[in-house]
Amino acid sequence: MPNTAVRRTILYFSYWNNIYLRDVKYHMKMIMMMIETTTMLLLLMVLMMVLLLLMLLMLMMIMFNITTAI
Repeated sequence: MPNTAVRRTILYFSYWNNIYLRDVKYHMKMIMMMIETTTMLLLLMVLMMVLLLLMLLMLMMIMFNITTAI
């Protein structure tokens, strides 16, 4: 009888350990996906800011040329 009880407890703990490991892997994957998405969004924001600055510089140059031509 103790043999079966020990086996049952070992199975129980291994079952919970497997569930815990699976959840940890799932959460790690989710966290990695979140980090990747956040980095991509940050890079896109930086690129948009650079493009806006370049557009402003172009407009300033065009306006300066127009004002000097007059």
